[in-house]
Amino acid sequence: MTRLILIIIVLLGFATVPQAAMADNSEQVTTNRPLQRGAIIREGDVTGPYATEDYVGQELIRSVRAGAVMTPRHVRTPLQVERNDNVTLVFRRGSLTMETTGRSLGEGAEGDRVSVINTTSRKRVTGRIIGPGLVEVTP
Repeated sequence: MTRLILIIIVLLGFATVPQAAMADNSEQVTTNRPLQRGAIIREGDVTGPYATEDYVGQELIRSVRAGAVMTPRHVRTPLQVERNDNVTLVFRRGSLTMETTGRSLGEGAEGDRVSVINTTSRKRVTGRIIGPGLVEVTP
C-alpha cells in the first residue's frame, strides 16, 4: 500500500527534488585551471561566491582539475612548521625576550600548538606557532 502511494505521488509530481540536487553552479566555487597538491591558491585560481575569503591563501590537500567544484575538504591553512624542521624558540616575559633553537616534533599552522626539542638543553617543550619557523614558548 505504501509503495502504491509513493508511486502515485511521484507520477503526479508532488515529490520535491532535494535542494542539493537543484544547486545552481553560480553558487559553487570552481577552479579556473588545474591545481596541484601543495599549491597555494592565488587570486584568479578560483571563482565563485566567497572564493577570495575562503580559498585564496589556502594550501591544496589534493590535486584538482580545471572546472572542479571546490569544497573546504580540498584545502587547509598552510603549514608554518613541519616535522623535524629547525625552529626558533621565543620566550617573552615583559621586556625580556630570549631566543634559542629547537627541532619540531610535529607540524602545524600559525596558532597551532607543537612540541619541540630544545637543541641546547635537550628538553621537550610545547609552544604556539607564531610564524614560519617561530614557536613561542610560555612558562
